[in-house]
Amino acid sequence: MKFHLYIAIAFTISFSCISVQAYTITAFDAANFFSPGSAPTPGQTANLDNTVGINDFIIEDFEDNNLINGLSMSLAVAGTQVDPAPPSTFANTNKVAAIWDGTRSLVASVGGEGEGDFGAVPGDFDAVFRYSPGANSFSIGVGDINQDIRLVVNGTDDLGIVRDLPGYNITFDDGRDAYLLINVSLGDAPITEVRFVGTPSGDGVFFDHLAVDRVVPEPSSCILMLLAIFASAFGRKR
Repeated sequence: MKFHLYIAIAFTISFSCISVQAYTITAFDAANFFSPGSAPTPGQTANLDNTVGINDFIIEDFEDNNLINGLSMSLAVAGTQVDPAPPSTFANTNKVAAIWDGTRSLVASVGGEGEGDFGAVPGDFDAVFRYSPGANSFSIGVGDINQDIRLVVNGTDDLGIVRDLPGYNITFDDGRDAYLLINVSLGDAPITEVRFVGTPSGDGVFFDHLAVDRVVPEPSSCILMLLAIFASAFGRKR
């Protein structure tokens, strides 16, 4: 009888551990850190990092084709991948207004931006950033989002339309608009995938200064609790 009670408790705990993923997302207005239309300075980028709280994060600056360990990217149109990532070229310095650090940024183009396109294809696009083993926090600078681009995390969690976020401010064409910070709620699974999905008008969407707070995989409290219950149950049965 006690054995069946242990099983019932275990199932109850397992279902209680299945919950909707929860995030907090903050958009920082780029105009609070940079001069619209101008190239960034190291001091301005450092001020951004201090304000957002990402000084100790791992940062991908998109200055070359060598991505940080664990990061991969892709661009798909209508569900079909059109160009593997990382791209062979990146936006050059004549798009200085879209750069958050260094001298280059990344552009996911749908209309033939001509510089740094990863997938210069018209129509809906799905720009995906994947990170393994996952992050407790994921942040990235975005720009030139003129229409309804949605932000989707871990494949299923739709965080809404990017340009509708408080703090998203379009100040300069082809320029920096907002720096997005996504945090995982305590106890929830880490962020392994971030997607920007929709149909931008005109050319494309700029990305730069991606930062992650890397997690070290460890057993969840739910798993440890279930193991303890089963160990106790089988121990008593013997």
